[in-house]
Amino acid sequence: MTNYEELFISEAEEYLEQVSDSILKLEKDMNDIEAINSIFRGMHTIKGMAASMGYSSITKISHSIEDVMDLIRSEKLQVSSELVDLLLKGTDYIQSLVHKSQIDENIIKSFLKVIESIKTGSETVKEKNIVEERKEKKEPEKFSLSEKVIKIIFADDVVLKSARAFVVIKNLQDKKLYIKSDPDFDSIMKENFKDEIKIFIKDTPQINSIIEEIKGIPEIKDAFVLKEEIKNEQETVIEKKDIKVSLERLDNLQNYASELVIARGRLQQIAYSLQNEELINSLNSTSKIISNIQDEIMKIRMVPVGQVFDRYPRYIRDLSNRLKKKINFIIKGKDIELDRAILNSLADPLLHLLKNAVDHGIESPEERLKNKKDETGNIILEAKRVKNGVLIIVSDDGKGLDKNKIIEKALSLNLVDEEKVQHLSENDIYSFITSEGFSTKEEVNDISGRGVGVGAVYNVLKQIGGTLEISSQKNKGTTFTLKLPLTLAIIKTLIVKVSDETYIIPLSHIVETIDIKKEDIFTIMGKEVFVLRDEVIPLVRLSNIFKCENTGEREKYSIVLVEVDESFYGILVDSFMEQSEVVVKPLKGILSGIHGLAGVSILNNGMPSFIVDVPGVVSMAKEG
Repeated sequence: MTNYEELFISEAEEYLEQVSDSILKLEKDMNDIEAINSIFRGMHTIKGMAASMGYSSITKISHSIEDVMDLIRSEKLQVSSELVDLLLKGTDYIQSLVHKSQIDENIIKSFLKVIESIKTGSETVKEKNIVEERKEKKEPEKFSLSEKVIKIIFADDVVLKSARAFVVIKNLQDKKLYIKSDPDFDSIMKENFKDEIKIFIKDTPQINSIIEEIKGIPEIKDAFVLKEEIKNEQETVIEKKDIKVSLERLDNLQNYASELVIARGRLQQIAYSLQNEELINSLNSTSKIISNIQDEIMKIRMVPVGQVFDRYPRYIRDLSNRLKKKINFIIKGKDIELDRAILNSLADPLLHLLKNAVDHGIESPEERLKNKKDETGNIILEAKRVKNGVLIIVSDDGKGLDKNKIIEKALSLNLVDEEKVQHLSENDIYSFITSEGFSTKEEVNDISGRGVGVGAVYNVLKQIGGTLEISSQKNKGTTFTLKLPLTLAIIKTLIVKVSDETYIIPLSHIVETIDIKKEDIFTIMGKEVFVLRDEVIPLVRLSNIFKCENTGEREKYSIVLVEVDESFYGILVDSFMEQSEVVVKPLKGILSGIHGLAGVSILNNGMPSFIVDVPGVVSMAKEG
C-alpha cells in the first residue's frame, strides 16, 4: 500500500465517521440544517479525494449522495426515515470500497438507480422552479467578462499536493468556472511548485462559497481572492498546524523518554552520594528539561474519547432496529482526553458492554410499558475526568441484573460454594459476571450470550491498570464504571518495603498513609481489621500475599490506605521509602501469570521492583 493510499483511507474514514454521525442526528431531527450541511460537505470532500485517486465507484456514490443533500438543502426534497436508511447504506458501501472490499457492481448500480429516481421524483414536483433558479444563477455569469484570481496556500507538511490541487481544479471545471492556473496544469500534476498556486476563474456571485469549499479540503492552509490579499494582510491569522503520527512512533518516543527518566533517577542518586553540588545543580536543570519532554509527549498521546465513542451510535441504531427495541443513545464528555493506546484498547470491550445493554438490559417497548416505563429505553455512554484518571460510565435504565440467576450460574461453574453464598456482598455477586465464559442468557445468538462482554472489559482493564465497578437495581437499570489511568507509560507511585523486598504502589489508588499500633489490630470472623475514624477497615498483609519472609511482630505498623470499589482497605507494609515517578514495564513469560502484580519497573538504584495490582491483592486477601 502506497503512502497516498494510506492517507486516503485515513482521511476517508474520518469523513465517513463524521457523515454517519450527522445522518443519525438528521434522523432525530429531520430539519437539522447543521447535520444536512455536514453530510453535504463530507460527501463533497470524499468525492474529490476519490476522484483524485481514480476510485470511480466511490466517486459516483458520494456524488449521488451529495446531489441528494443539495436538494434537501434547497428544500426540494424532504428527509424521511427511508431516505436516512438509504444514506446510511451509501456510507456502508463507501466504507467497504475504501477498504478494498468487493461489492457486486449490480448492487452499486441499483443504489445509484434508486438515488437517481429520488432525484428525478423531486425534480418532477418542482421542475419549473428548478429550471428558473438555474437560469437565474447562470445569467450573471454569461454576461461577466472579468476574472478572479484565487491564491491557494498548502499546509507545510502536505502529502500529495498535486492531488489536492487536482480536486480544486476539477471542482471548478465542473462548475464551468476554471480558466487557467499558475503554474500550468501539467506542472501542477508533476508537483513542480512550492506551497502555493494561483487559479484564474470567471467572476461569479458564488465566489465566497467557492473559497469556503476550497478551504474545507484537507491540508489546504488558506485560500483567498488575490486582489483582497493587501486589504486583508493585517487580518492574517496564524493557523494551528496538525500532523498525523502513527501510534508506533509515539510509543518509540515514549520509550526513549522513559529510559531518560530511569537514567535521570540513577544519575541523581549517584550525584547525591558523591555530594557534588555542581553536578547536583546541573542534573536538576537537566531533570526539568526531561520532565518537560515527558509532559509534552504525554500531551501528544492524549486524544478525545469521541474518536472511539462516535463509532457507536450507528451500531446501536442498527442493533435496536434489528431487535425491535426503541433506544435513545446519549453520549457525554466526548472531549475528555485519554492516552491513545488506552482508548484504542477499550474500543471493542466498550462495544461488548453496549451490545449487552441493548440485548440484555433494555426491554421491548411492550415490556417497558407493562412495567410503567417509557417505551424508549436510555443508554448513556459518558466520560468524566477525575483525580489521577478518567471514568468511562456505561449505564442503561433497563431490567437490571438478576442476582439469583448470577448466583445460580456461579454455583454451576464452581466459582463459589453453597456455604459462602450467604456471606456475599452485592459487589461480590456482580463480580462473577467478569469471569471468562460467564453468561446467564439461555439462548446464544450472534449478538451476545457467549459470556464475552464483561469479561473482555475486565481483562483489558486489568492489563492497563484500571478497575471496573458494577451497580444494578431490578427494573431500574445497570451501570458499569471503568476507572482508567490517564497514561500507561510513567506513573506516580509510593515505594514501600516488605521484609527485604521493595514494592511499588500506584498513587492513583492511595488515599493516605498512616502508622498504627499493634494493639489497634484485631480479628473479626477470621479476618484482620483495624479501626480508623470509627470505621472498621480490612487489613491486607503484602507479606502474606507475596509469601515474603516474616519479620516478626512489632510495636508499630505502616499502613497504606487504598480505595477499591468505593471501599477502604489497609495494606500493611514494613516501611514507606519514597514517592517516585516510575516507568511501567509489562510482565512477560512466567511472571505474567502471577496474581497481584501489575507490572515491573527499574528503581533509581538500578534494581527492579514489582508494581502492585491493588484491586488484585485486595481480591486475593478477601478470598484467602
